[in-house]
Amino acid sequence: TNLRQAQADLVKARDDARLANRIKSDFIKNMSGEVAVPLHTINEYTNLIIDCSEAGFKPYLKHFADLVLLNSELLTSIVNDVLNLAEIDSDSVLIRMKKESLLKLCETAVESVKHRVSPGVQMEIAEGLNDVTVYTDPRRLLQILLQLLSNAAKFTKDGRIVVSFDTDKENANAVISVTDTGIGVSADNAERIFERFVKLDRSSQGVGIGLPIARHLAELLAGTVVLDTTYTDGAR
Repeated sequence: TNLRQAQADLVKARDDARLANRIKSDFIKNMSGEVAVPLHTINEYTNLIIDCSEAGFKPYLKHFADLVLLNSELLTSIVNDVLNLAEIDSDSVLIRMKKESLLKLCETAVESVKHRVSPGVQMEIAEGLNDVTVYTDPRRLLQILLQLLSNAAKFTKDGRIVVSFDTDKENANAVISVTDTGIGVSADNAERIFERFVKLDRSSQGVGIGLPIARHLAELLAGTVVLDTTYTDGAR
């Protein structure tokens, strides 16, 4: 009787946990949607204010408008990260594999993040790369690259951020690197940075889920994301 009761209690606890997880995921999706619409409206009306202002005031107002847009974009990134986390937890991540130019994906990622770098920092594609065709999910790989580049931009105040890639022909793999000259990550934290909600710098923006999401997506693409602990001039 005790064993049956214990089994029944375990089944109920499991079902309760599943229900709580589903409710949490639904709540996150709904809240993220509710936040996204006002953010879009703020951005649109901020641009409209600039367009409708007198020519003499435009440079002055544009400075503040750029700050509004930048912070709206940062908040949108956090919302998207939370949505991606909910998608991963619900095992509903769709993977659509196809052939794609790796150089094109890297160029798209750099162009998308370039405006976020600090003044004086260069973000670029390494010179002399020979394009390769990879079989992957372009959208998901772009997601990973955007996360890594955004991280590099956040923690690099001077120097360069360089995207490069090479091929491991023996294993038919592509190896992509994002290298920066920022504050770097110690070898002791090489795995810790991929844990959820871990922030080595408490004052930095974000909630500490970008890198865990990037690694999980990479694993869904039969790859991984790791910190190169041999590089000590920043992070790679």
